[in-house]
Amino acid sequence: MGSIGGGGRYADLTGVFGVPGLSGVGISFGADRIYDVMEGLGLFPETLTESVKIMIASFDEPSFEYAFQCASQLRKAGVATELYPEPGKLKKQFEYAAKRNVPYVAIAGENELSGGTLMVKNQKTGEQVALTVEQIVGRLA
Repeated sequence: MGSIGGGGRYADLTGVFGVPGLSGVGISFGADRIYDVMEGLGLFPETLTESVKIMIASFDEPSFEYAFQCASQLRKAGVATELYPEPGKLKKQFEYAAKRNVPYVAIAGENELSGGTLMVKNQKTGEQVALTVEQIVGRLA
């Protein structure tokens, strides 16, 4: 499994900042590592994944910012929404959504950004349709 945290004693820690002679101690936990271990051991309750209705995926920074705004609007309207934490390859994001049993994935790309929509894919049927946030709320709220 490996370690999920680390730390130690650091001689003359403050010397780097112009105050020599003081040592220090530190500790750190790796959130990514803790998440991976919990997921690997199946420690996340099933109810966490059941409540998410839609996850928003994005390609790049501009589409990620748009996805963030859309996620906020959906959440305010009462739709349980998850935003994939970083833009990138869609395959990885879809695999994540499938693993979490998220029924719908909304894709935010350049076309969606310019059109004010999201491409929403039904994970069970494979059907894809471009919808506005308001239309998504109407279907999922």
